[in-house]
Amino acid sequence: LTVRGNSPAWCRDPDELNFGRAHGLVGNKGRGLDVVTDFRAPVLLTGVRTDYHQHPFRVWVSPDGKEWSEKASGLTRTTPFDPPIRTRWARVAWDITEGSNGFHCQFLGFPSGPAHGTNKRYKAEPVFNFSGRGNSGLHPSTAYPYILDGGYHCALKGWSHTRDYALGFVRNSPGIGEAVVSGLVAGRLYNFQVYQFCGLAKWVGTSPLLVNGTFVGDTKSVDSADPTAEGQAVADTEGQVRFTFPRRAQQVQLSGLALTAVVGPVPDPPPAPTATTNGPHPAPVAKARSKPKAAWDTSQPLLNP
Repeated sequence: LTVRGNSPAWCRDPDELNFGRAHGLVGNKGRGLDVVTDFRAPVLLTGVRTDYHQHPFRVWVSPDGKEWSEKASGLTRTTPFDPPIRTRWARVAWDITEGSNGFHCQFLGFPSGPAHGTNKRYKAEPVFNFSGRGNSGLHPSTAYPYILDGGYHCALKGWSHTRDYALGFVRNSPGIGEAVVSGLVAGRLYNFQVYQFCGLAKWVGTSPLLVNGTFVGDTKSVDSADPTAEGQAVADTEGQVRFTFPRRAQQVQLSGLALTAVVGPVPDPPPAPTATTNGPHPAPVAKARSKPKAAWDTSQPLLNP
């Protein structure tokens, strides 16, 4: 990453703009900020995410870093690109950056097109696709909709708050938080990664994870861009995969989810559940990680690099 024009406050490294960095970036004395990313090779951008909402920003792209084309303006929240944008260079710029001591903004996408439809289990970057609401209170009975990479729908329910330090949703009372992914092919096998970021040590904790009603292990929120769990799950007869997060620690967090379909013929849909089945959902093949490692192919460039 490089900065055009005005230097950032406190002369921070431009890479502080990326999620997972401790301080974030902001313009000097609240002035404008213009940051350029060279991905070093063509990429497919599916969106941009940010945790700064006070003032709008714009997005430009360029094939050579010289001639720029504006693709979006007036953005104040995490935004998908429809259709996705293929480019090598991209810029994000704010005219004003008041009201923050440091924020993050990062492109979403893939090194050479989406991994959807492949067997390769990697993401071009860590996925914090639930990070756009800042600090807010929620109604646990309300379902909050999102669109994941690949166009899958996801509804989050049972969560009590959103917090910037979690880059997403938290539950701080007894009970469960859920994320239900829909729009899948019934009976199809999907790779998944779960992200549970926590930037405050006092709220880091371990809680169970269930996928399609089956316990797959305990997960521990982490102060890093690594997934806390990854594995495979079969979409049920309604084309859904359900992730359940019972709160056992003081808090349980959810920052993002990623799903990619496994290549191969679609098997017959799973049978409808009966009273003799072990729960209403097909069992996943999954594992929770007590010692996370990267879920993307490290030979590929990250977005932002």
